[in-house]
Amino acid sequence: MKRRLIVLLAGLAYIMPAVAQQTLFDRYAEKQGVTYVNINGEIIKTLLPDMSNISIKEINILDIDNRELLQSIDRDLQQCIKDEKYKQLIKTVDSDEKVCILKKEKSSDSPSAFLITVQSKDDTQLIWIIGNMRKEELEKLLKNL
Repeated sequence: MKRRLIVLLAGLAYIMPAVAQQTLFDRYAEKQGVTYVNINGEIIKTLLPDMSNISIKEINILDIDNRELLQSIDRDLQQCIKDEKYKQLIKTVDSDEKVCILKKEKSSDSPSAFLITVQSKDDTQLIWIIGNMRKEELEKLLKNL
């Protein structure tokens, strides 16, 4: 499920990055055992024309397979969620996998942001979607993936 989610989300994107998330993604993007993908929001109109009304500026994806980094990324992720005041929308726990969808409300100088985390004992994926979407639009987007 997590690989499919990452591959499908790799076709999207939209927003001005918040400092904490950008720092988190920048810190791990070039590490050994980490795959980083950045997608500009303009591509969404090409890849998913029926979703073109959703204003996504950017999508950032980190796939961390390096076991040595898993503890530090988890600690940094929890600090980022706390600092940026993300609210949990959805959480699912399977026998070996935990998926959370969190939302940061937009402020006067930045749009909304969604942070999707997929964690297991062997790897972690972080998907940061920057843009203005309602919960229904996010659900529709995830269903199309």
